[in-house]
Amino acid sequence: MNNGRKVIAYTDASVPNHHAPELILKCGWAFKLIFEDGHEEIKSGFTMCSTSYQMEMIAILEAMKSITDKSTVVEIRSDSENTVKILNEEYKEHVNKELWNEIKRERDKFDDISFKSVIADGKDKNLVEVHMLASKQAEK
Repeated sequence: MNNGRKVIAYTDASVPNHHAPELILKCGWAFKLIFEDGHEEIKSGFTMCSTSYQMEMIAILEAMKSITDKSTVVEIRSDSENTVKILNEEYKEHVNKELWNEIKRERDKFDDISFKSVIADGKDKNLVEVHMLASKQAEK
């Protein structure tokens, strides 16, 4: 049953040197939830990682975990096209199986959740905001 609430979640990640996957780096993630009543929640954090792909996944996972009412209608927006395509079952994952399994378990708890790929062109203020938050976490 739907509680009548809707939320849009913007997610992003930051990896200082994502062109050197052999390195383990401090990486940032962030999300912003915008509820239809105008309420907003923002959260960011960091972890050690080796790829931006992992961090994009963590940002999405953390956003989903933060929504406690799983009957809320959710749209997650990410600039990670491959991640979105895997979540929409257009692509199959080949790496990070444990993390994918955790994400899919969380996704399956929702009554109505969708994933949308957005372009990181600096025009969407919400995406810019989460990108800046994720970058700050990676720089700490």
